[in-house]
Amino acid sequence: MSASPVPPAVRAALEGFAAGREALGTALRVRPLPAGLRNRAFRVNCAALDWVVRLGGADDAALGVDRDSEALAFAVAAAHGLAPRLVHCAPGSGVLVTEFVAAPTWTLRRARSADGIRGIGARLARLHALAAPAGVKRFAAVAVLATLRAAPPPPTAVVPRDRLERHADAALRELGAFDGSGGALCHLDLHHRNVLDRGEPLFVDWEYAACADPALDLAAYACYHDFDAPRRRALLEAHGGGVPAERLAYACRLFDALQAWWYEATDGWAALRPPRRERLLARLEP
Repeated sequence: MSASPVPPAVRAALEGFAAGREALGTALRVRPLPAGLRNRAFRVNCAALDWVVRLGGADDAALGVDRDSEALAFAVAAAHGLAPRLVHCAPGSGVLVTEFVAAPTWTLRRARSADGIRGIGARLARLHALAAPAGVKRFAAVAVLATLRAAPPPPTAVVPRDRLERHADAALRELGAFDGSGGALCHLDLHHRNVLDRGEPLFVDWEYAACADPALDLAAYACYHDFDAPRRRALLEAHGGGVPAERLAYACRLFDALQAWWYEATDGWAALRPPRRERLLARLEP
């Protein structure tokens, strides 16, 4: 294996812990990995190690990301086989180093399949049964939506802002026990690109993890993959039947508001494929 140049930001991350400093003395190979709109990620490996170095974005606060909470949630998930092995975490700088898992990410087709739905429902049930450590943030829809709605409009408007406002207001009117009432450890960003296909699903990208109502975790998966009523029922059954169908329906309306405002705040609408974008917009309040 031939060494490759180590980008300065990756070098700084590795210099932050003993094993990383040792790794810098070897013939490291560094390659960029897909990492969403705001983060950067790199595979760093040599004969003795194979890691993923994730570098957090500079706008964490504006997007409601709490790196200290992420670190706590990830550590628990990794300890229970729901996330890759944790190597190093420096929440203050947004650095997260994990083992590299040689497994493909799920496809949209797999995520919507009967087998995929059963697997995700069962894994989320396991996650939701874990005791959340002290310090993991509690999800609060009012605060999260307020943060996202405060961002300036994106340069290119995809949907009228008043339409987004109406949908958010309608979702908040139904808020009830969802706001700040979370009792389960949730991932809250579970689309297929955050699932590794290693036999049982393995989850990555925990930056929005929080204590929340399990219905919202199920809603995230259902909304990201545009589930119809039969697929929603299958997901609820795989999860174990503890979440009523009407609660999932409300959670889906709330999650659609959250993801629409996230795309608005990050100017990320263009990252969605047109069919997916149109399906999301169709579910928003007219």
